Amino acid sequence: YMLRQHDLANLDFVYFSGYPSPDSEAAHLFWSSVRKSMAERGLTRVQSFVIDSSVDKIRLLESFGFRQEGLLREHYFHNGKLHDVVVHAWMAEERHV
Repeated sequence: YMLRQHDLANLDFVYFSGYPSPDSEAAHLFWSSVRKSMAERGLTRVQSFVIDSSVDKIRLLESFGFRQEGLLREHYFHNGKLHDVVVHAWMAEERHV
């Protein structure tokens, strides 16, 4: 979903079991389409929240240029256990100043 706040907008997305491997063509095509869509809408930020044990998902984000912004300790309860969540964000180039 998209949430617009002043001059920024956040685009949150959830991974499913069939997410592409980090170096695959499918992954790069997906990310190219997200960036194009963001540019068309004037969006400047994409953020993602991933359980810290999801190493492949974190690798995929980082292959797209996402930067880790923080760790939410014991933030997500799943299968009877609390999990840490890693927060990553990608920002349009002009926002990295």
